[in-house]
Amino acid sequence: MSHGNSDSVIIAFDNEKCIKHETETKIGTFDFRNYDNYTPQLVEQRKFTLYYTFTEEHYAQAQPCE
Repeated sequence: MSHGNSDSVIIAFDNEKCIKHETETKIGTFDFRNYDNYTPQLVEQRKFTLYYTFTEEHYAQAQPCE
């Protein structure tokens, strides 16, 4: 499924541990379709905002930054 854009993000905790997300390769945990407030109509909008809360579990799963 492509929306015409490809995004990636790296979240760094203390510049030591990182979580990486790449939309195009489906690497990471930030697939908005997995969240309760996702709807196909939301994505059809030109712009939308989603809020995400990082937990201790995310920190525990983070890998050393490359």
